[in-house]
Amino acid sequence: MAEKSANGSTQDAKRRPAANAAKKPATKGAGAKSASGRQGARPQSARPQGTGPQGANAPGAKAQSTGAMRRQGTGRQSTGTARRIAQESNKPKRTVKSDVNANFKGAGVQTRKQVKQKAKQQKEAPARHARAKSRINPILVGGIVGGLLLVIVITGVVIAFTRGGTNGSEGTSGEGQQTSADGTPRGAASVSFCAVGSNVANADILSSADAWAGATGDGAYDFSPLYEQMKGTLGSYDIAFVSQGSSLGGNTSFEYQGYPSYNTPDSMADALEGAGFDVVNTNTNHTYDMWVSAVEHSQSVWAQHPNVMTIGSYTSESDRSDIRVVEKNGMSVAFLSYSYGQNGYKQSDLPNDYYAAAFNKEKMREEVERAHELADAVVVFMQWNEQDEITGSTDPSVLSDQQQDYASYLAGLGVDLLIGCRGQSIEPVRYVGRGIRTTDGSGVTPANGMLCVYGLGDFVSAYTLPSAVLSGMLTCDFVRDDNGEVSVENPVWHALIEHRSGGTDYVCPLSDYTSELASSNELLARLKQDGAATGDPLQWARDTTVKTVGDAIEVVT
Repeated sequence: MAEKSANGSTQDAKRRPAANAAKKPATKGAGAKSASGRQGARPQSARPQGTGPQGANAPGAKAQSTGAMRRQGTGRQSTGTARRIAQESNKPKRTVKSDVNANFKGAGVQTRKQVKQKAKQQKEAPARHARAKSRINPILVGGIVGGLLLVIVITGVVIAFTRGGTNGSEGTSGEGQQTSADGTPRGAASVSFCAVGSNVANADILSSADAWAGATGDGAYDFSPLYEQMKGTLGSYDIAFVSQGSSLGGNTSFEYQGYPSYNTPDSMADALEGAGFDVVNTNTNHTYDMWVSAVEHSQSVWAQHPNVMTIGSYTSESDRSDIRVVEKNGMSVAFLSYSYGQNGYKQSDLPNDYYAAAFNKEKMREEVERAHELADAVVVFMQWNEQDEITGSTDPSVLSDQQQDYASYLAGLGVDLLIGCRGQSIEPVRYVGRGIRTTDGSGVTPANGMLCVYGLGDFVSAYTLPSAVLSGMLTCDFVRDDNGEVSVENPVWHALIEHRSGGTDYVCPLSDYTSELASSNELLARLKQDGAATGDPLQWARDTTVKTVGDAIEVVT
């Protein structure tokens, strides 16, 4: 999230966040909206005594399964573990069409399959070298052969004895085709996916949620009206993703507040689950805004929503090592998350590297490799650094060196999809080559590149900066063919807009928006004041989206 105030003015991103935290008064209040507090004091790190409210299950809630798992559909034992959610909702099946040019062969460009094969060869090279140097003992060979024959005989007896049916995770269909645990035949499969950007509760949104929950000042907050216009759309996809830009830190020590140090009520988790989100990123540059106790409280709140998988902020090193995987339609998708840093803190100031997973290429390599072992497809979320700090430009179409460097690195690791947020603005969508680096994505196609959505913008924030009112929803399909090859197909950018007028505030597709609504949108009032748009604000929104996102994928406005 960009370090800008609600009126759009740039702030010092190097501040100590705690200095802006409103300290909780001795007598419990209704949730002060003031940003004043004890200057220079770091929030207390004591664990909260209580936990957040129980969240109601979202419509079409999915069953869960956690623990160490064998990778479904591969027959290969993983070297890592995975925390999985098996999606079993009644979301309608979407038709998948292939647009991939599988015959493209660019100079120096590698396909995803080649990247994974090369990594495997490099990993196995030392073992092959050692075997070549060792001497073969004839007696030892004879013993090994005899042992193998004995194992084969015993295995044959066991198979013959149990062929009538088993309760294992794998079986056979009527035609002898192998199936996964849920009975779906291996081979061809697809999963539909959608992702939106940062969900941020600024002071105006807190005030609205307070009023929507009933009596103003009663301590209750209802955020669900923000997502009513999107609920049906989100629920139609197998997996729906959002980045929660502000921590749910509880109000034991500090008041709920918006910019610049965020603290969001626990009921936000209820609203996001109710809206239909399955995967929630909880790792941004605002994770430590209320320090350690708030991180731990946020984790305890999300733990009460077992149908929602969180990524990026973990309870321990062991918890971080459990790669998050969602299983649906006989296919599995792994999710990873990284943030460039924490506002006001150096990495050395932080208590560990798992409460907020930071940019670290070696760690990324290790976790992406484990994710490939556990899942068919790998998605990585990146919280980029602020645009004006990196490039000296406020133009959202200008990519930073940091963005291009890490995108190229992750593409080389075989990541299938990269989605990110930087500041409040939407940013370009491009294909990033595997094995080559280009500044504009030229020469890279879906067949040889990683789909990279650099910036989805603010899904909800109530910022009065016009560029923050626009955001995007990426939709695509993860497709596995009969040979087990995985591709990302049918990518589309759906433009979204936040509308705030009077007592209403919600996000909706730009394609459903009207000129009348745009003219009454309080968040777009600065367009004419700043001279950014002299005509129809709706047309400005469409033109800005198309110009910024680019033509790498279809754009719907």
